[in-house]
Amino acid sequence: EGEMMMQDKLEKERCDAKNAVEEYVYEMRDKIANVLAQFIKEEDAEKFGSLLTQTEDWLYDEGDDQLKQVYIDKLKELKKHGSPVEDRYREHCERPIAFEELGKSITHIRKFLDLVANKDEKYDHIETGDVDKVKKCLNEKSEWYEKNMNAQNQLKLFENPTVLASQIMSTKKSLDSVCNPIINKPKPKVEPPKEEKKENKEGNKDGQKDSAAGEKSANNSAESEAKPESKQEMEVD
Repeated sequence: EGEMMMQDKLEKERCDAKNAVEEYVYEMRDKIANVLAQFIKEEDAEKFGSLLTQTEDWLYDEGDDQLKQVYIDKLKELKKHGSPVEDRYREHCERPIAFEELGKSITHIRKFLDLVANKDEKYDHIETGDVDKVKKCLNEKSEWYEKNMNAQNQLKLFENPTVLASQIMSTKKSLDSVCNPIINKPKPKVEPPKEEKKENKEGNKDGQKDSAAGEKSANNSAESEAKPESKQEMEVD
């Protein structure tokens, strides 16, 4: 029974591997004719389409009953042609977003440097050395940004990109990690002088004494006013 279960398991894996090849053939044939059409050269699309058709024919002929590894190798061979096309499409979707995010960081840091140059009191605690550090990093990343964006804009959609979205986001992360801690550095708290604190304490004590004396005087006055009334009432009786 255990041997039969193992055979069933192996047969299922073999069928799954075969189905994966078949599904890839149908999926990529549709994609290169539609969503991926701009991301593959016409002659390459024809070659790839021909390979997909040959693979389909093979599946229903001698490829109908092959070992699992044969199907795995066949799929791997197909993906050598298809994956670069899918990668170009994915990068085309993700790259503009990444460039936009990097651009936002560059703009934010430039505004900070403008405020520093205009002696904005919000940043008057930032040391000159830190400002220079921000300037240097910003110049490097801005140059990289402009260079790679311009180079990418020169390419056709079916050409491999000069820069990946992941590289752009890595550049943004590097820029932010250097500049943001400096930009967000809080102002140091200014403590009042010790003598002033002492005077304030003494002033509070004197105030408390005066207040207590005032209350005592008021109480005495109230008592003295109340006594004659009591005496007058007794005489009336």
